[in-house]
Amino acid sequence: MRKRIVLLPLLCACALTVTGCTEKAPTTTHKNVTEETTEAENKPQTKTEKPKTEEKHVPDISSTALEREIAANAKQSLKKFDLNNSVFRFDNVMYQLPFSYARISKDWHFSLEDYGLKDDFKLEPGQRTTDNIRLTNPQTDNVIEVGLYNPYDVSISVNEAMVWAITFSIEDSVDKPKVRLPKKIRWNSSLVDITLAYSDPTVPFTHDLESKLYTYTYMKDYNHYLTLYISEEEGLVKFTLKRYN
Repeated sequence: MRKRIVLLPLLCACALTVTGCTEKAPTTTHKNVTEETTEAENKPQTKTEKPKTEEKHVPDISSTALEREIAANAKQSLKKFDLNNSVFRFDNVMYQLPFSYARISKDWHFSLEDYGLKDDFKLEPGQRTTDNIRLTNPQTDNVIEVGLYNPYDVSISVNEAMVWAITFSIEDSVDKPKVRLPKKIRWNSSLVDITLAYSDPTVPFTHDLESKLYTYTYMKDYNHYLTLYISEEEGLVKFTLKRYN
């Protein structure tokens, strides 16, 4: 009987040894598992961030965008003279340079063909036209001259451009556009009126003896310009506003 009792444990031990060798079960303690789990939780997660893409500045001439611009311009005042503002009132609507050409292009327009350009002409980013594009309106004999600018990151059509310069005149027309400048300066304002309102011009004035025109130019930081053309007899007959930035 003793021999049987001794042999059974030996057989069991052999069986366990074979099983252990076959499965190779891990012998990690509870403590080790806990430590590994804690380390995994505390290990900082490295996230793969997508490269940020800069949003392009693109034109928006939707009715909503134009209404927003009109509302912003309407907050400007003509009570004081500040060249930084570059403001004027035209047909009872306030404008501030630069403004969207689309605001006036329905009534005031020009033909690209007159300037040797095709209908699909595009202004490249940063491109600026000269300031003498002549806009006409079939309802009046008056002419407005403008300069157009592309401040965006993409190529744009003319209708999407911004107006950076504008000239009004009554020299060669019967009709007078309804225009007002700051401090109540208007058509036929005299040299005295203008000097009292704006002080002396910042650029030395000129006087043409033949046309009897004085040219008064006010400049600020080489970016903002107001040039007034004042007749000895008729007062203010033409003006140009420019804003380069």
